[in-house]
Amino acid sequence: MLVGGCNPSPTADSASATGTNAGATGSSASSVASASELPLTNTVWQLVELDGKPVPATTGLRTPTLQLDASGRATGTSGINRYNAGYELTAIGVNFAPGVGTKMAGTPAAMEVESAYLKALTSVSSWNITSNRLELKSADKTVLRFRGQ
Repeated sequence: MLVGGCNPSPTADSASATGTNAGATGSSASSVASASELPLTNTVWQLVELDGKPVPATTGLRTPTLQLDASGRATGTSGINRYNAGYELTAIGVNFAPGVGTKMAGTPAAMEVESAYLKALTSVSSWNITSNRLELKSADKTVLRFRGQ
């Protein structure tokens, strides 16, 4: 995969508690995060649900993670490999560019989870934070749910 270029502006919106991609829903939603909510950027987010199902306990699978920095970089582990991608965050949504990652092999089940995670990440159009939970949505469907640390 190649990292696509983007024009990130996460610092302006990193205090937002929600973001919706206007192309996906036709509306904009944002609000200021409360003091008890974790910030979207500079938090390590651990995946707890993938496409509405708990992350399976699979041999060779590390819990996928996501960390967004203020310069428009998304990094983490995708289950087996580490990845790095660009993202663009605005008041109306979030978009992830295809990323690059290491090329280690894993068990077929772990590789399947990793592939589904990366595919879901590139489909994201909006996000929501409630307390220490981050939801990434594609259209109106939550595709990834994380717990912040």
